[in-house]
Amino acid sequence: MRNTTLLICLFLALFPIFCQAIYHEDCLIPDFTNETINRDNLLYFSGGILFRDFRIYDMTDLSNPVMLSTTNIPCLNGTTWRMALQDNIIYTTCNSDSLYLTILDVANPMQPQILSRRCFSMDPYNLIVQGHIVYLTSHDNYLHIIDVSDLQNPIQINSIALGDSTQHIGEMKLKDHSLYIAMNTILKIYDITNAEQPAFIGEYPTTPYKYHLTIGDSKAYLSGSSSDSTGIEIIDVSNSENIHQIGTIQNVSGEIFYSDNHLYTCHDTRVSNFDVSDPNNPILLGFYENPLGLGISDVRNGYVYAQSLYNFLRINMNDPSNQVLMGKYESPIDPASVQIQGNKAIFRLHSQYDNIVGTEYSLQILDITQTNQIQHTSTISSTNYITPIKIIGQYAYVINYSNSALLIYNISDPHEPLLVHSMGILLEGAAIRRMEVVENRAYLLSMHTLYVLDIADVSNPSILGQLPQYDYNMVDLRMSDNIAYVATDDGGINLYDISNPTSISALGRFTNPVENSALRFFEMSGEIAYLAAKNNGVQVVNLQDPANPVLVQTIKPTTDICVTPIAIYNHYLFFGDDYRNIIYSYDISNPLQPVFHHSLIWNQMTDVLSSNNNRIYSISSTSINDLSLSEGFSPIQDQTIPTESMSLSNYPNPFNPETKLSFTLAKQTFVKLEVYNVRGQKIKALASESMSAGKHQISWDGKDDFGKPVASGMYFSRLETPSQKVTRKMLLLK
Repeated sequence: MRNTTLLICLFLALFPIFCQAIYHEDCLIPDFTNETINRDNLLYFSGGILFRDFRIYDMTDLSNPVMLSTTNIPCLNGTTWRMALQDNIIYTTCNSDSLYLTILDVANPMQPQILSRRCFSMDPYNLIVQGHIVYLTSHDNYLHIIDVSDLQNPIQINSIALGDSTQHIGEMKLKDHSLYIAMNTILKIYDITNAEQPAFIGEYPTTPYKYHLTIGDSKAYLSGSSSDSTGIEIIDVSNSENIHQIGTIQNVSGEIFYSDNHLYTCHDTRVSNFDVSDPNNPILLGFYENPLGLGISDVRNGYVYAQSLYNFLRINMNDPSNQVLMGKYESPIDPASVQIQGNKAIFRLHSQYDNIVGTEYSLQILDITQTNQIQHTSTISSTNYITPIKIIGQYAYVINYSNSALLIYNISDPHEPLLVHSMGILLEGAAIRRMEVVENRAYLLSMHTLYVLDIADVSNPSILGQLPQYDYNMVDLRMSDNIAYVATDDGGINLYDISNPTSISALGRFTNPVENSALRFFEMSGEIAYLAAKNNGVQVVNLQDPANPVLVQTIKPTTDICVTPIAIYNHYLFFGDDYRNIIYSYDISNPLQPVFHHSLIWNQMTDVLSSNNNRIYSISSTSINDLSLSEGFSPIQDQTIPTESMSLSNYPNPFNPETKLSFTLAKQTFVKLEVYNVRGQKIKALASESMSAGKHQISWDGKDDFGKPVASGMYFSRLETPSQKVTRKMLLLK
């Protein structure tokens, strides 16, 4: 049976810390979302297929939101844009040829009433309500003041020019009696003590394109668009006569939201959580990704309420710990075509960023012997487009797409890779998608051709045969007992007899009975195939009779699922759900009857899964992460660490470098207090003695029993008496 190709998930966020966060989402409203307000178990929702529906949901039971009402807001040639809520009154703008301000009474959420709808000659951007005044900014750089004392007859009473045509309006925020407006390169502040006549009190010049703004604890946080690379600026606004910058979060952009010393940022598909209690040293605690993109609506008690294109979500970001993340390698740019075997990994740097490393194309070789210290060992540079396709033993196989050459490197010394051969291959105009090796033969799969090579002498490989196939696009390949199993993009599998490589013959084909099937990856256990069939889940196919393959069953943990990544290790099947960032494991001791074993809520999108040396690797377009693999993602409770039955706490948490563990004893008793790592291994004994009744506190300095500082990551403190045991998570962040 083949060696499973390994998968890595490389974290590319450019943060020089060991980020260990595992967050997950709940889909609350499965629909198109534009703007939401969440108050007192009620969700005010603007969206729908045309973004003109105004709905109210009862969110008392988050697992079963109940729509109380829906109101269509007339908006000719436009969509509902911004909303604000005050005293059971909703104010919403409509973005069309002109601004429409619609005012609704939602005192009875079952029957909202439109009180007025007034057109103003402006192109709206922001909306804030304070008392009887509505503040609106427009794209022509004006602040408009509208009196809504009479809700049925709103009147514009003032307009203030904010800047010339070189400026561009950004977000507007209200804090106490100050109004903050981001203006591309300027943060402007107005005193609205006199609500009808705002007074300009100060401004601060920022780097360009700072449109996103949030205010917290006398500080303004400014961020640019998703393409801005200058980071987030932290501005002290406590004194309008001395506004100054006090901190920066590098390489972060997009929407931002402040709550309780935490800054939540939203960049395209990722929500990140920063501890900004010390603005001079912001700390990334973790992040969560959603493939459909995200926009933050609200943050409450550590829960981020966010909009994606098709859903309104709640993301739990309370726990910044991830017991399964074992290690990662940070790269300055996106990795591609990651291959792993044994203690080595190789990947290609994304070509559009190759100018960063000073060469057109390059391959990076990593040493992954130590999980928590993945190290870069060497670089292979080329002026041609090269990409790795396989590591077998001490050799790395690389394709040069510029001249269709197969390159073979000896990487037994990963610090000095040696090119041992370069052989031209006619690729029929398509890239090599997969390579499998059985004994002295290599099988290479392109979109329309299967190649067989003799690699007994790596310094002089030769082509033994090839099979063109133009009826389907071939996407993946597995080998077993002189049979090549080739997956096609329509969800089928072709079976070929390759015992005579000079005359490859067809044995049969599995035609997927499910309409609109799609396939990118599959795995095999013996003669049973597991197809990552995207929205059709994992299809289990019996290929024992090549002439009559049979679809045995389908694995779908949820009705709406999208399975792309898949891997097998020992008797466990792993696959990922792209919609939820969940990785499932199934016991396939009986290959035809998979049994659910465990699910891992993973905070990143996973493009590929693979296994190596008791580890599972998750690869995305942004990162490589090494996840612990022990009996199919066994939860920590399955290790030697006992379950909890009495109180134990530590403060601070997260900590660096020391934390204090506190506990109370009801009577004098013998006590053991120890620290474990995520593998269940004891690393530090803090106490082993008889203690009196009452409160106790013991410090841990982040060192093991040998006095050596331990690495950043998740640890577990265990308190044990003759009658009770308790375990607590601790996060060390350096």
